[in-house]
Amino acid sequence: MREWYVETLKELGIKVECFGNGWPNGKADMGEVISKSKINLNLSNSEPKDIRFYQWAQGKPYFQGSKTIEQIKWRHFEIPQYSGFQLSHYAIGLEDYFVPGRAIVTGK
Repeated sequence: MREWYVETLKELGIKVECFGNGWPNGKADMGEVISKSKINLNLSNSEPKDIRFYQWAQGKPYFQGSKTIEQIKWRHFEIPQYSGFQLSHYAIGLEDYFVPGRAIVTGK
C-alpha cells in the first residue's frame, strides 16, 4: 500500500523520498530525516479504503495484513518530537494528543 501512495504522489509531480527497510534509501537517522522534511507521511499498513489502490494492485502481489483500522503508533509522537509536520491516516483518539490541522493532518 505504501508503494501505491508513493507512486501516486510522484505521478502528481511531488518529490518523495522513502527511508527504512525495503526502500532504496535504506535505513537512516530518522530524527535527521524528519527534521529536514517539509511533510512526513505517516502511513500504516491497515486495510486500504481507496478503491484506486485495488485497481493499482490488480495482478501485483501485496501484503494484506489483518489490521482493519488505523492505530496510534510511536511514529505519531516521534515526528512532532523533531518538529516535523505529518500527514497521517486518522486513528481513533489522535485528537486526544494533537490539535487536528496543526502538527498533524489526517484523512478520515
